[in-house]
Amino acid sequence: MKLFRRIYFVLLSCIVIAWSAPSFAGQWITNQKIQYLYAGDAGGRYAVKLVGINPNPANCGASFDLAMDINSLKLKAMWAMLLTAYVTDKPISVYLNGCEGINNLPVITDISFGW
Repeated sequence: MKLFRRIYFVLLSCIVIAWSAPSFAGQWITNQKIQYLYAGDAGGRYAVKLVGINPNPANCGASFDLAMDINSLKLKAMWAMLLTAYVTDKPISVYLNGCEGINNLPVITDISFGW
């Protein structure tokens, strides 16, 4: 019976760790200025380049730009925040989680002002 409990505990622990692992991949990149914004046909993507850094917390294939999911329900709001920050030369914070697109770029899933 002890062996069964031990095996059960180990298997359950492995399942919980594997299930929650994607939540550890994301990272906030705080107080950064925008170098440029891109909206175009290269993979149908919206992209952002931050001044002086190439963050890549998920070890994506490239990090020269940060991509935005064009199917995201938050795309218009996030793009408006980015445009505002760019025009006013104010810093933003972005949450990166995962990789996508032709170039396998880090993906912005959230944006914040004032961090």
